[in-house]
Formats: sequence, structure tokens, C-alpha cells
Amino acid sequence: MKTETTTTKPAFDPEVPPREGFIFYRTFYEALASMKNRARLHLYDVIMRYALYGEEPTDLNGEQMRTFILIRPQLDANERKRQAKYKKKAIKKNNDEELNKFFTKTEDEENDNLRILNDIQYE
Repeated sequence: MKTETTTTKPAFDPEVPPREGFIFYRTFYEALASMKNRARLHLYDVIMRYALYGEEPTDLNGEQMRTFILIRPQLDANERKRQAKYKKKAIKKNNDEELNKFFTKTEDEENDNLRILNDIQYE
């Protein structure tokens, strides 16, 4: 018997590009290993869709939901770390670009065409 259950969605920041992969731990495998083939395959798909796209599971039976509830916090923690790392890199890149603009030489300076000020009068 399947139950319609939805859990709260983690905050997936739209400014952070979608992930290309995720860590699948041995404990996840061990938690799913004792399930029947169809139930295990369905839960593998649910985990993949959740980890890669943030899709909430809606059609898990009791055993599958209990297992997912145990796995979900690790998936959420890894996603939060990935997003924080991405944002930190983006901030650093932005700061580096601003510094580069400040310290970038003009075209004349790069070509050693510095103006000579002949009209300076010393008294």
C-alpha cells in the first residue's frame, strides 16, 4: 500500500547551477539492500531525483519513506555545503574582478606610452 507523503523541500538556490552528481554513501546502499527489487529500484530513482533536481517524493510506501527520511538529511547537508561553496567562489570571483578593474593598466601604460609632462614649471 502506497501513501501520498511529501516532506519539506530544502532551499535550492536558483542562482546556483544544478548539480551534476552527488555522493551516494555505503550506508545508503546498506539501508536499501534488504528491500525487494521493485521497491529498492523505485527508492533509488526517488533519491536520484531528489538529490539532482530537488524533486519531492510523493509515492513512497512506509518502508521506503522510513529509509528516505534517514537518507534525506545527508543529501540536504551536502547540498547546503555545495551551495555555500559555489556562493563563496562567486563572491571571490566578483571581488577579484573588481580588484582587477582597479589595478588594470591603461592601454598607454601597457604600451609604455606614458605622458611626459613638459609644461610643468618649477619656481
